[in-house]
Amino acid sequence: MRRRLALVVGAAAMVLAAGCGGDDDDDAGSGGGGDVEVSEEAQPYVDAMIESFDNSDPDELQIDRSQAECLAPRWVEAIGPERLAEAGIEPEDFADEGDVDLSSAGLSEEDGNEMYDAFAACEVDVKSLFVEAMGTDEELSDEDTECLSGALDDELLRRIMVTSFVGGDDALDGDEELTGQLLSALAECPGAVDVSED
Repeated sequence: MRRRLALVVGAAAMVLAAGCGGDDDDDAGSGGGGDVEVSEEAQPYVDAMIESFDNSDPDELQIDRSQAECLAPRWVEAIGPERLAEAGIEPEDFADEGDVDLSSAGLSEEDGNEMYDAFAACEVDVKSLFVEAMGTDEELSDEDTECLSGALDDELLRRIMVTSFVGGDDALDGDEELTGQLLSALAECPGAVDVSED
């Protein structure tokens, strides 16, 4: 069972890391706010998050610059710069630490849903990112990718990601009902993902 839970937690973490992962670029501060107005306090977080989103490493999950400039202000506004600061998260952490634990900011389920909705608003295909993360150890065939995309229910994927936003890896790891539902769906694609017991 631990192997199964690690599979799900790992995929969700990879999707979040596509947004919160750092890179070696020192150009933070050149970003913007997309079509969302942000406060003076929020702008440094938005700029830093844009740079961490816009990761040119081909081995990492990718979102492009325009998606980054759209997503970052929406996420910062959903969380709030005050809560980020109170959680000890500074703008530079997005570059320095690589994978920032946003759940430490005390997010509510409403906050998590707002952040999830930002994916669609910014034309980020979160299902494709999740499926790609499931195949990080080896490249998935087109057939396996299509199977996983069809097996993943949109509402279930939302619940998985919101749980990860709000409670982090531990919350997802501890929700056996939720992970069980996902693993049942993934069992429809045995050639793509091994969900057998250890």
